[in-house]
Amino acid sequence: MTRQILLGTVAALLIAGPVSALTMIPTADIRVTEAHAIAGDDDVFNSDNPSPPFSIFESKVGAEAMGFAPPALTIGDAEYNLYGPTADAFAGQVSQIGALYIQGSGSVSASGDHGGMPQLASFGESDSMPGYGSFQAYARSALEVLFSIDESAEFDLSGFLASGNELAVGDVGNDVMSSAGMILKNTDTDTTIFEVEISDDTQAVSESGVIDPGNYQFLSVLSPW
Repeated sequence: MTRQILLGTVAALLIAGPVSALTMIPTADIRVTEAHAIAGDDDVFNSDNPSPPFSIFESKVGAEAMGFAPPALTIGDAEYNLYGPTADAFAGQVSQIGALYIQGSGSVSASGDHGGMPQLASFGESDSMPGYGSFQAYARSALEVLFSIDESAEFDLSGFLASGNELAVGDVGNDVMSSAGMILKNTDTDTTIFEVEISDDTQAVSESGVIDPGNYQFLSVLSPW
């Protein structure tokens, strides 16, 4: 009984003013990749951030966990070799911040296997082996930058979002969540200029307009768990 979630994104925010004096100043770099895998008692977490801030970010992080298998189960003359749960997660991103643009791409995946332990329930043995068979897998790739502009400017926001779930027979659907989203927001006025979020879907993004001087948040994030 396995679970797998796959997501991907491409995003670009371009800013242009009527004159070349327009200035975009990045004020906070919150880009991150994270991968977290739990299988039984095995818990593995890895993450990465740009170093130094505002530099080109090329990142791949992964996490793999494997729970210990219990001893073989003997019922009558038959012996059952059981195996432990597994989980793995991956997050990647390539992004950069220019004088008047922010762009990047990313992908994440999370999957796992309950192992052989769920079969024990039919033999009335599951209570003697607590924790066996359980797994969690989580990954996140976030391209988030706070910036300010000193005059009104035109913007072009483009990209592509994809979010997909693959469930094996027997998995519980409400245990699986995934989302891919993008947002451009004026943080001075708490006004959302553009926002989209999808789950188990794909969507192209193409938005343009004019934004006033002030402070802004640009965020493109992928997150399955």
